[in-house]
Amino acid sequence: GEDLLLLPAVPLGWLEDGKRISLKDAATYFGTFSFEVESKVSEGFIKMTLNPPTRNPPRSINVRFRHPKGLKIRKVQVNGKDWMDFDPKRELVKLGRIEKTIKIMVYY
Repeated sequence: GEDLLLLPAVPLGWLEDGKRISLKDAATYFGTFSFEVESKVSEGFIKMTLNPPTRNPPRSINVRFRHPKGLKIRKVQVNGKDWMDFDPKRELVKLGRIEKTIKIMVYY
């Protein structure tokens, strides 16, 4: 489709406190992209830096942030500003069309 979904089924163990997930220059239909996720759940958050694909940008990028203990998202910030487009029940942050590097903070 025209959307890109990131981390839809990442194992919960990969998001335990202090763990990192990184992907560099992954090839997709939309172009190459990279990201790094760092879990700081002991401090109440997970952060992500996302360099989106730009050759053929997706209509929307959505990221699933699963807390390793099942806590629900209570707040999201994108580039330091409050972000309201998230679904705590589905553990999903909806970013829309992104064409430059962004930083996402998900608070629990």
